[in-house]
Amino acid sequence: SALENNKVIVKKNSRIISVQEIVTEDKMKMLEELNLIETGKTDYVFALGIAIMVLILFSIFTLCTNIYCKNVLTNRNYLLVLSIIVTISLFAARILKEYSLLYIPFLIAPMLIAILIDLKLAITINFILTLAISIMTNGDMIYLFMALASGTFAAFMVNRSNQRSSLSASGTIAALINVVVVACFGIINKNQLKTIALDSLIVTANGLISTIITIGMLPFWEITFNLITPLKLMELSNPNQALLKKLMIEAPGTYHHSLMVGNLAEVAAENLGANALLARVGAYYHDIGKLKRPDFFGENQISGNP
Repeated sequence: SALENNKVIVKKNSRIISVQEIVTEDKMKMLEELNLIETGKTDYVFALGIAIMVLILFSIFTLCTNIYCKNVLTNRNYLLVLSIIVTISLFAARILKEYSLLYIPFLIAPMLIAILIDLKLAITINFILTLAISIMTNGDMIYLFMALASGTFAAFMVNRSNQRSSLSASGTIAALINVVVVACFGIINKNQLKTIALDSLIVTANGLISTIITIGMLPFWEITFNLITPLKLMELSNPNQALLKKLMIEAPGTYHHSLMVGNLAEVAAENLGANALLARVGAYYHDIGKLKRPDFFGENQISGNP
């Protein structure tokens, strides 16, 4: 009875049971205690612990969002996009962690949220997702450090990117940060050079594939949820855009006036810290109604307002 109360210490990465080995009562008890097998019983204490941790993470999200980007909480499309991205990220992590933690595509969520919604929100969500997934990975330090570092850098770099090439460059830099983190931990853990090289190759591919998926998914988010991204604004500012081209041909004076207003608006927005690209593109289209109803504009009214 005294022996039954003694704690059994299982060292990390040690083998508990082998294939075709007979499962004894003490081995079975050990597997149950470590939550490595399904016992058919509900572990309410375990479930309560997970629920409290999720509640804490949700509280952090609510507080940060309420302070730094309050408009997200009142925008149904933003909340829907956020929910879908977070859910997909968690499911992907749950599946891929069974193969390797290095396969988890942790860059997609912060990059997408930074482009589609807000930079501060992207950093907050990256922090929360990293902590949530680290519960699945038993607090693996390599994943924790890599996701926090490269995820934050990626969010900063893609923020207001107006060219797909700049997004690709951001993904490449984030992949290199992953390599540095993996290599440093490999050296600290005294891993073989072959192992470090293989892990570096995996995280490089992870970063590049994540960037490709992010760029490829942008049109889906833009169209489905009616979101305006810097890339979409760049397309709208293209002189070959059908509506701008029509304005240039049918009302060249108004077209050139709109370009001048766009330049002024851009400079003003930059000095105010506002979205300069949005201001410029908005100015390009501010007189577009003159193509349809020029007499509805004050400067074109001679005999009264229709």
